[in-house]
Amino acid sequence: MMEVALALLADYANVSQEGKLNVMGIFGRIWAKKFPAVHPEMRLVFTLEAGPAERGTDKVIEVKLLDADGHVLQHLKAQFVVPAESPHPTIQINQILRFATVPFEKPGDYAFSILVGGDEKKRVPFSVEQLPEG
Repeated sequence: MMEVALALLADYANVSQEGKLNVMGIFGRIWAKKFPAVHPEMRLVFTLEAGPAERGTDKVIEVKLLDADGHVLQHLKAQFVVPAESPHPTIQINQILRFATVPFEKPGDYAFSILVGGDEKKRVPFSVEQLPEG
């Protein structure tokens, strides 16, 4: 059963030639001067883990950006095949999704929901808050 072993928001991330996941600027809060606000850039970073029985199978991954009321603000969907060959029993697949100029109508709680085969595997909550004046 595919799981999400790691999930976070960051300013930047990449995967090195050796397969190392590099993450910079992990955060859970976005500050805005006024609303509606636009956040210039962020990355949703997550690692999928598949067991031996899932090798070579098709998977549908969805990522939804949700507001506090559960409304879907953005929705991404992709299909991929789990690699059939690996020297390790558990296959890890690093994903880095870049989101640019993300609009937020109001302050509040938000979350990225990561789904595999229609089942939510992980939720990455964050808040968008008004910068205090002064």
